[in-house]
Amino acid sequence: MAGFVPEGVLERLDPLAKRGAARLAAWAEGRDSLAEAGLLTIPHLLQFLSAPYRRPSPPSLAEQPRLSLEARRANHAFLTQPITRQALLVVAPEYDRFAPVLAKPVRQGLDALARGSLLQNYALAVAVARLAENPVEHAAATLAAADAEGEMGLRLAMRAWPWALRRRIDAALRRLQEIKSAAKIRPWRPNAGRFAAQSGKLCASPANFGAVRPANCESESGNCARSRRAAPWIR
Repeated sequence: MAGFVPEGVLERLDPLAKRGAARLAAWAEGRDSLAEAGLLTIPHLLQFLSAPYRRPSPPSLAEQPRLSLEARRANHAFLTQPITRQALLVVAPEYDRFAPVLAKPVRQGLDALARGSLLQNYALAVAVARLAENPVEHAAATLAAADAEGEMGLRLAMRAWPWALRRRIDAALRRLQEIKSAAKIRPWRPNAGRFAAQSGKLCASPANFGAVRPANCESESGNCARSRRAAPWIR
């Protein structure tokens, strides 16, 4: 694992991986007490994690190795090959960041474990722990990142989940969408505060204007407002 994931990241993920692996082992032995308590079962979790959340796409620039122009031409088929994008990449973004691009897709459902590589199974153990412990947050985030086709597939994977849980996920998804919409409506203006402060200082100092002051500044106050007495040439 250390060959793929930095040691610091592994130290942070290992507790999750251990909890996920313990849950998977208990399920394999037929003693999954959490599922018996009404929580999501391992098949439910794996079905969701292996479901695509958006359409397949070629490797992004961040996923591509550094290649010369000649090498890029020679590897054109690899650079343009569509890669399946599954919910696992959203729930375990570390796997999306460090895994080789062609190794990212896992098999559907239970086959993801039975026929997965060591790296894939490690990522699945981490994702199983996260999704089992906080299904609302991670499912809502995955739905928010999905395209229309991916959202439909994810909801099909969630159709066996408890209705009350799905309702909470939809509420969390709406909150995420509202935050995203608000950010688009009110774009961040990093210099707005500085410009306002400079304008206030300009209005506050009579020496900046001499005999004529702006029409939106008080004569005795630093606060910008309507002038008490307009200049003679203003009607």
